[in-house]
Amino acid sequence: MAYALTEFDGLTLPAYKEANQSDELGTGVALTSYAQTPGGQFYDNYGSGVAPMGQDPIVKESRLIETSSANLRIALDALRSKKGRRGVLKATFHDATVRWIYARLVDIHHPALRGNIRTADVRMIFVPEGGIWYHATQTTASGTLTATGGGTQDVVVSNAGNVNVVDLVVTVTAGTNSITALTIANITASYTTSYSGTIATTKALAVDVGAMSVLYDGANAYSSFTPSTNKAQWLILQPGNNTIRFTVTGNAAANSTYSIVYYPTYA
Repeated sequence: MAYALTEFDGLTLPAYKEANQSDELGTGVALTSYAQTPGGQFYDNYGSGVAPMGQDPIVKESRLIETSSANLRIALDALRSKKGRRGVLKATFHDATVRWIYARLVDIHHPALRGNIRTADVRMIFVPEGGIWYHATQTTASGTLTATGGGTQDVVVSNAGNVNVVDLVVTVTAGTNSITALTIANITASYTTSYSGTIATTKALAVDVGAMSVLYDGANAYSSFTPSTNKAQWLILQPGNNTIRFTVTGNAAANSTYSIVYYPTYA
């Protein structure tokens, strides 16, 4: 068994399987957007980019085994209480690697088996929120921002996953001198964002790419922010190494800090 669905919304899922039972992690069918031209050719709206994924149900089949009929009823009740809920669904691979995705449990089947008062064959159907799985733990790249007075600083950030990270959070905190303008770019992926406002001494600017929010000292500062142009996301991390370039105006003392927080992501 390469993997198993092991937990949903904090509840441990039954692990035992009969020979005909399995777990299924479908990727979903990639969406197409072809438009036929008058000449009979087809135009692909996604071009050379990656098409978004459609939803594909995630199915778990297993045999629930308890020490008594009462315990079986309690275990089934615990599973049934999750029907309709949205939560974190975890998959554990044979090498103990854990990945997770947001999903909703939409259906549970557990037919009564004649003569079996302590076992039940359970089939659960989850609908995932998109087709992206996350690594079990967040990755944080952080350090001192030594770029000053309009200078640049390159930081190499690695995405260990196999698809783009599109929900990273980048935070820059000014040191003993203010930052009067800031550019954050992924040179590897050709994405560039900029902030034209001032980051005062000890204050922080947080750019949440997934939530599409810009907060300065906790307050909305989107009016001073310019995202990457002609891009579906503000900023991304491609699989592998990415060079993130900070261009800083001000900050003569070279003691500001940066952090980039994200989950490596997988199809």
